[in-house]
Amino acid sequence: MKESNYKKVESILYEVPKLKAEIANLQIDLEEIQEVIGIRGASPNEKAGSVTYAFSSSVEDEVINREERLEEKVLNLKEAIRRRERQVRKVENALKVLSEKELLLVEMRYFKHYSINRVCEILDITTPTFNRRKNGALKDKLIPLLVLGDRKMI
Repeated sequence: MKESNYKKVESILYEVPKLKAEIANLQIDLEEIQEVIGIRGASPNEKAGSVTYAFSSSVEDEVINREERLEEKVLNLKEAIRRRERQVRKVENALKVLSEKELLLVEMRYFKHYSINRVCEILDITTPTFNRRKNGALKDKLIPLLVLGDRKMI
């Protein structure tokens, strides 16, 4: 396996906690925008917000443009959330092939950012054992799924 593939997998694993935080923040942003849209659309007047052919003022035009921008922003946020969720699901699916020991090692090292010494202490293993397990998990199992998997499908 190429060293660059190894680095790519490590980078992907290190990104998972950040992706999850981004998803949560994007969902909060989406919730806020939807509340604004909900307040706007809560008029008891059935014709409120409907298209008319009457002349409008610059203020009305600005409100209409703002509504269109909000709806576009909602679509963009939803797509950004879906894209990040797909990335996280892809990693989570790949992690299913790891043994319990390998999974614990990967979670502590890449998701919780524990030092190698701390992981070795918790798992009661030596540094060479840590390196052997980590290299085996990444090279033999995760690189084929996370980096090379796309090429196999082509």
